Amino acid sequence: MAKKIIIGVTGTFSSGKTSVAEMILAMGASRKVDADKIGHKLLAERSVIRRVTDVFGNGVLSGERIDRKKLGKIVFSDKKKLGFLNDIMHPLILGRIKEEVDSVPRGAVVIDAPLLIETKLDKLADIVVVVLTDDDIAAKRAILKGFTKKEIDGVRSHQLTLPEKLKAADFIIDNNGGIDKTKEGVNELWKKVQKSLKA
Repeated sequence: MAKKIIIGVTGTFSSGKTSVAEMILAMGASRKVDADKIGHKLLAERSVIRRVTDVFGNGVLSGERIDRKKLGKIVFSDKKKLGFLNDIMHPLILGRIKEEVDSVPRGAVVIDAPLLIETKLDKLADIVVVVLTDDDIAAKRAILKGFTKKEIDGVRSHQLTLPEKLKAADFIIDNNGGIDKTKEGVNELWKKVQKSLKA
């Protein structure tokens, strides 16, 4: 019987977890399930738009669509409002992730999720991978992407800290240095995955 292994990849804000998940996919994983992309697709659905505007008002719209930048400015600077948005989005995102994972019959499936542990998605994973990036390095990367310090702090306030995430890790990939070092970590992980798939 063909085996399936679910790899959950997470890390703190702007840690490089998506890059690591892409590297694992390139190694030969069957599929990458991206929690953020699922969230973006959901925000374009009429029923979700209605629920979000009921809470945050029509000021988050550009035309008939949710403007994620406008919404982000509201929630990333207010922990309570971010909680309201998460209450709407998380159950929907988790449902879609489970559907995508279930649709893959064999091989390695990578779940790329910033809140993997916080939303208990780690229970779905056979291997929990935490991307290790120091907070100051991650913050610099986020600022280069256009985030303000206030927005970074707002996102982090709704996540577990790096030491808390590391406690839940089955495998740690150091992303503080150059890409070659990160690839070494991914290579080691993939060897472990292949052994498990053949076992």
